[in-house]
Amino acid sequence: MKKMWLYHSQQVMVYEIWKKMKLTIFLLCISVFSSLAVDSYSQSTKLTLNLQDVTIKNVLLEIEENSEFRFFYSNNVDVDRKVSINLRDKKVFDVLNELFKKENVRYDVIGRQIAIYGTHDKIESGFNLMQQKSISGKVSDGSGQPLPGVTVIIKGTTQGTVTDANGNYILTNIPAKATLVFSFVGMKTQEVAVLGKQEINVVLEEETIGLEEVVAIGYGMQGKRNITGSISNLKTKGLEDLPNVSASEIIKGRIPGITISTPNGQPGQAQMVRIRGVSSVGAGDNPLVVVDGIPVGNNIPKSLNPIDIESFSVLKDASSTAIYGARGSNGVILITTKKGAYNTNELRFSTYAGLQDIPQGRRIEMLNAREYAQFMKETWTDNALAHGVTPNVPSIYQNPEQYGKGTDWYQHLLQNNPLIQNYNISYTGGTSKTRSMISGGYTNQDGLLLNTDFKRYSLRASVDADISKKIKIGLNISGSQTIQNNTDIMLLLALFTSPLQSPYNPDGTEKPYIYEDSPAYLHGPNYAYVLKNTTSVSTIFNGNASGYFEVELIKGLKYKAVLGVTTINLNYRYFRPSTIGAWRSPPPRQAVSKYTTSFSNNWNFDNLLSYERKINDHNFKGLLGYTSQKYGSRTSAQKSQDFPNDEVQTIQSGATILQNSTGGTLWSLNGYFGRINYDYKGKYLVEATFRREGSSRFGSDNKWGNFPSFSVGWRPSDENFFPDIKNLDDFKIRASYGITGNNNIGDFTYMSNVISSNYNFDGNFVAGKVLGGFNNSGLGWEKSDQFDIGFDMSLFDYRVQFNFDYYTKITKDMLYRVPIPAVAGFQTAMDNVGEVENKGAEFSIDTKNLVGNLKWATNFNFSYNTHKVVRLNTENDEIISGNNITRVGGEIGEFYGYKRIGIYNSQADLDKYPGWPGFTGLGAVIYEDVNKDGVISSLDKTAIGSPHPKFILGMTNTFSYKNFDLSVLLTSALGYQLFNPGNNFLLNLVNRFNVRKEVLYRWRSPENPGKGWVPTSTINVRSREMNSAWLENANHLWVKNITLGYNVPKHFLTEKGILVKEIRFFSSIQNAFLIAPGLSEGNPEASFFNGVNGSSLALGQTWGATYPVPRIITFGLNITF
Repeated sequence: MKKMWLYHSQQVMVYEIWKKMKLTIFLLCISVFSSLAVDSYSQSTKLTLNLQDVTIKNVLLEIEENSEFRFFYSNNVDVDRKVSINLRDKKVFDVLNELFKKENVRYDVIGRQIAIYGTHDKIESGFNLMQQKSISGKVSDGSGQPLPGVTVIIKGTTQGTVTDANGNYILTNIPAKATLVFSFVGMKTQEVAVLGKQEINVVLEEETIGLEEVVAIGYGMQGKRNITGSISNLKTKGLEDLPNVSASEIIKGRIPGITISTPNGQPGQAQMVRIRGVSSVGAGDNPLVVVDGIPVGNNIPKSLNPIDIESFSVLKDASSTAIYGARGSNGVILITTKKGAYNTNELRFSTYAGLQDIPQGRRIEMLNAREYAQFMKETWTDNALAHGVTPNVPSIYQNPEQYGKGTDWYQHLLQNNPLIQNYNISYTGGTSKTRSMISGGYTNQDGLLLNTDFKRYSLRASVDADISKKIKIGLNISGSQTIQNNTDIMLLLALFTSPLQSPYNPDGTEKPYIYEDSPAYLHGPNYAYVLKNTTSVSTIFNGNASGYFEVELIKGLKYKAVLGVTTINLNYRYFRPSTIGAWRSPPPRQAVSKYTTSFSNNWNFDNLLSYERKINDHNFKGLLGYTSQKYGSRTSAQKSQDFPNDEVQTIQSGATILQNSTGGTLWSLNGYFGRINYDYKGKYLVEATFRREGSSRFGSDNKWGNFPSFSVGWRPSDENFFPDIKNLDDFKIRASYGITGNNNIGDFTYMSNVISSNYNFDGNFVAGKVLGGFNNSGLGWEKSDQFDIGFDMSLFDYRVQFNFDYYTKITKDMLYRVPIPAVAGFQTAMDNVGEVENKGAEFSIDTKNLVGNLKWATNFNFSYNTHKVVRLNTENDEIISGNNITRVGGEIGEFYGYKRIGIYNSQADLDKYPGWPGFTGLGAVIYEDVNKDGVISSLDKTAIGSPHPKFILGMTNTFSYKNFDLSVLLTSALGYQLFNPGNNFLLNLVNRFNVRKEVLYRWRSPENPGKGWVPTSTINVRSREMNSAWLENANHLWVKNITLGYNVPKHFLTEKGILVKEIRFFSSIQNAFLIAPGLSEGNPEASFFNGVNGSSLALGQTWGATYPVPRIITFGLNITF
């Protein structure tokens, strides 16, 4: 920085006068303050210098580097003159006297700032000081407390001042286009353009590095340095540019131990969230989600606007989750939304818009028209010859070469250039005693498939006020409405359609129905017509309100009451007109209308008493609390048909009522809890938590449970005996143990239910009611014993931070329906049985690789998890969920089918491998005889694969150079498979519908065995059993996001008179590149039974064509006023 108030240049007279004016004001300040006592720092600080043949400017720089002095000088002071100086333990006055003993200069000291000027620098009386620009204001921290000693200077100059004891400052002689720079030790430097303002108040944020951060924990906040549990925190600053429609997408790949999966790409689709794997067969594996202290359920709400989120805290071990009792077994996600700031006034607008597509390489490949006709011709011929008859190939297939590509039915279902757009506006304001914020957002994402989309309107407001030094209150209100146009069709069905057929009539109108190519061909609806003409709309309003009252009763002792309510209102409307047919059922058919509504209220009331005290080096913190929560919902559903026409769609217009039902549910819980924290010098750390909770969901004999946890930490790097390891900043070891629960077992499960049935009186059936199950007064929650050990380490001045955890979890008393003797009148009853063992390890490393003009930071995280079912009701129990099985010794929801060995290609194969009676021959599929009984049957079905990744990886690289920045997010999962039961149709070789391209390489003879995957078309039936050949290796590397941004320089905005603080342009590619060679379609997280509801019993089934996940390319703009 050039140490001058004035620059010597040839400028017009006006500019020269302006330069003198600035110097005059500075000298006036010097004259006024010189009458005050000189700061004690200047009197007490001693300097030692030994410099030879250097300029005075370099001497002054040397003093600045080795002290807190800062020098200012004018053009009239010769600082380029070379001197030699050798002084020891001298005051700054003595040094200056020595430097300028040959010149007639003056200098004045104001605190640590020293002004040097010549005899010609004097205050000119001809200037009217009242015309000079003056700015004042106040600088405070995030809590509203004033910050004394903050340096405030004009950017590009050395003109400035410091704030007084009350955080106030005054600057005069400020250019209209100036930018003020506020800096303070331990705080982030902030720049603010003047833009004609006379008052500028600033809130400085803490420059937290690693251990200094404060993160959210259960019912409070805690410094990261003193955390003894396994907690990961993610701040969303810098992630606002990403086109994340769902808030859960923000976490993906950025926090170890948490898996975020996208089961399908339908707009508005909820994400599947798992923390440290799966561990339950009956109560679900979803974590508890808490927004601003209010529990909102077991899914991150899709009503929540991602840009409103300030941070996520993910609680993973028992010491951090036990305080949530019977809801903490699967982990807890704490979401903190953005709030106002003290002494601020800021308006922000952000937007992005872009296009979506599905790359060709991520689509399942079907036969085109020519390939399809050739395949049909060959299979008609092969099947006829195999049965000793003359081939009679339908004429439409006899000349395949006449066809081109035909109709691509996948492409025909896609919208042209579907848009995504997002708009947000927010205002943040505050005084020294209040903070407020209001934000509004609109999101609109068109789906890849026709007539599918998602819209969200959101509004959020918060206000916090310090009524006095001891009393604080706050209020949060938010509301959102989402509108989702859904599809209930399987993309798989559309792929069956013959590519020889056109979707359009000769007159250009769209065909409602596609008829068969030949008498054997299956016919069905035109699914593009189905999508366009079916109404399937969900409208959800989500309203939230919460408030708190906090009072400090005595020093360190605070009472806080928090009351919150969430209201959700859902309306679902469905109408299928008579013009839409079904497979083998052409239109017209009966139109159907459905209408479903639900309304729910969730009340939560917390009472918290906290105490904090420090006695010498001993730090104590305590928390006592009582919480009460009550949830209730009502639902109704109607369905009718026989409408007079397709224009009249209301339920009551249908002549036949198919359904008219109502329902509801209710649950509540009460909990008492406490937490004690102790640390000695931050070296020895102890935390103990206990919660006693009662829930209406459990039997009368088992309504209350106890959930304790204990954790310790030790910082050996602070011990005197610890070796002095170069570049090691901090090293902490921690361990925890605790018991948590899972109460997600449904409502009234322990009670006997009543169902409708018929009685026989004298040969006549009479409607009545009977018991539907046994009462189990002892039914309780699942319990998990969890142990965690880990360490945290910081290196190279906190530029490298490393975290590691190893954990085990034993889940007991799982909710499971066990068989009972038939004499009881029922086949099964609900009970607490079974056990699952879950263990794993995770680590993350954050590095600041480059910190100069070119900055480069990396976050890499890695998670390993595995689990095993230790016990069900009996040792041989199995839970079969369609194509998944849960069994003792295996994992939850393994894929279930036949182990495939290959294809019979010789007589030796036929002699060696047992076959399926009646379906064995050359070209048929070879299955493993699992039970060794010499024949293949349903008894040979077994576990064949797993949908649960063993390894999850994420890496974010962030680069910045001057005003440009670039971020790249990579995600990966390894050690799992997906299962495609849709191959039952997609590889069906019986001349019924279109199939995958792989059939071109099917087995046709021992000399032409194909690629060994698709069997012969002449023995086809048993080749379609669910088998291991339909497993797909889902290991993948996904370039999940690439974002490039540019921040317009603030000095440019000032010079051009643009009245804004910041302008940022950015572009982003979401789901950019996928490397997954083992997949037939482009979503390695696909799951038809998506697991969002919490169940992990039937994950990983793709059925060949789940709704595709789009690649999204957006361009955006952020403006701050």
